[in-house]
Amino acid sequence: QREVTCKMFISKVEDYLNKSGQTEELSSQVSPGKFTRPVGGLLKRGFDIFFSVAALLTMSGFMLCIAVFIFIASKGPIFFVQRRIGYDGEDFTCLKFRTMVVDAEDRLQDLLEENPEAATEFNKARKLKDDPRIIPGIGNFLRKTSLDELPQFFNVILGHMSVVGPRTVTVDEW
Repeated sequence: QREVTCKMFISKVEDYLNKSGQTEELSSQVSPGKFTRPVGGLLKRGFDIFFSVAALLTMSGFMLCIAVFIFIASKGPIFFVQRRIGYDGEDFTCLKFRTMVVDAEDRLQDLLEENPEAATEFNKARKLKDDPRIIPGIGNFLRKTSLDELPQFFNVILGHMSVVGPRTVTVDEW
């Protein structure tokens, strides 16, 4: 599976190089074995676990307050769960505090169909400046401060992510 993932990655990079006028053959220069371990090894993994446990212990009371605010402000689950693609193309379930209404995807489709300007804005950056789907008050605060991402320390402990490393991508972005 890792060899297939590596070949897919190399293929995507080669397609990009061909489109940009560069025609290097990467498949002969890169072997799948080079992508079988994350950079940093045991030391980095140890740091990830130590830092994540410390952050969760330190922030647990604050996270409980956030959960209560979300529960009060909007009916539905406290957490937003999304499939993400992590290291070596493996997918996992990513946890975040929910900052949008429960039917956000349906509302987005309705908005994009009714408002061409919003559709153009969303298609450029996959974001809306004044997004009506965000939970008033707590949702905006969590997004501006990135506190909605605190539950991702659980993903780090499970080995799906790293404290320091590239941003994971959604299945649609992959």
